[in-house]
Amino acid sequence: MVMTSQQVVVGPLPSPEVLAHYDIALPGTAERIVRMAEREQEFRHTHAAQKLANERSGDRAAGFLYLFGQASGLLITLMGLFFGYRLIALGRDLSGYATVLTTLGTLAGVFVWGRRRQPAAQLKRQPAAA
Repeated sequence: MVMTSQQVVVGPLPSPEVLAHYDIALPGTAERIVRMAEREQEFRHTHAAQKLANERSGDRAAGFLYLFGQASGLLITLMGLFFGYRLIALGRDLSGYATVLTTLGTLAGVFVWGRRRQPAAQLKRQPAAA
């Protein structure tokens, strides 16, 4: 008759009985194992805090760049429309209309390009299913 036993350990440390056996085999081993688990936990907590801080600073930078891009786009569009209007007012109709239409066409193109890129960017941001 053969009898087998199985023990499952969940977590970073073995059971106290197993730690005691380690200490009997080599004195001081149990203390080293516990210290190793504590250092690992400290590293994980520090790493998680650092990662969170990096994500938050990245979000702020991305928000600033988004607003800067929007303001720049508005300024360029208003300047294009203003100079197109001024050209028309000065009697240069063809140049004025070309400037206005180019400005509006560029604005529409940037809008469409941004909309096409948006779903791909959202897919990258979503966490993978675990």
